[in-house]
Amino acid sequence: GAGPAVGRAAVRAAAAQAFYRQGEVLRLSGRLDEAEEAYAASSRYGWEPQPGLALLRLAQGRPDAAAAAIRRVLAETTIWSRRAVLLPARVEIALALGELEEARGAARELDALSAQYGGTMLRALAATALAAVHLAAGEQEEALVAARRATEDWRALEAPYEEACAR
Repeated sequence: GAGPAVGRAAVRAAAAQAFYRQGEVLRLSGRLDEAEEAYAASSRYGWEPQPGLALLRLAQGRPDAAAAAIRRVLAETTIWSRRAVLLPARVEIALALGELEEARGAARELDALSAQYGGTMLRALAATALAAVHLAAGEQEEALVAARRATEDWRALEAPYEEACAR
């Protein structure tokens, strides 16, 4: 019957997501080779390992590869909730390449999604992205306002790493 096949699919999906999360922790810990292996395992189990893999490329000193990867996946993604996960990486990568207007466009899209769909997490992501863009553009006052909003939202979400980044 369908039971075992459905069960196997659920196990594969869970494994794929677990490998992706492992890759994220490893990447943020600076263990880049191990992160690469975890993202590859996630992909083998059927998960698109983005934005983590693009951010890994950036951490590896390969910003052009990072930009190509994040642009590709964004071009293929129409679901707003998935775009909301990808856009902060687009901002970070664009800023690393000095592509201020690309970063500003991605941050504005994220902010529009936040306004449309609400939620503290989405608002925190948007404020963080906007703060980074304003800072890169030399717009100190706007950066400070956005960073304060981001810090408050991350604190409310009990996300100390993100709160520290926003600070």
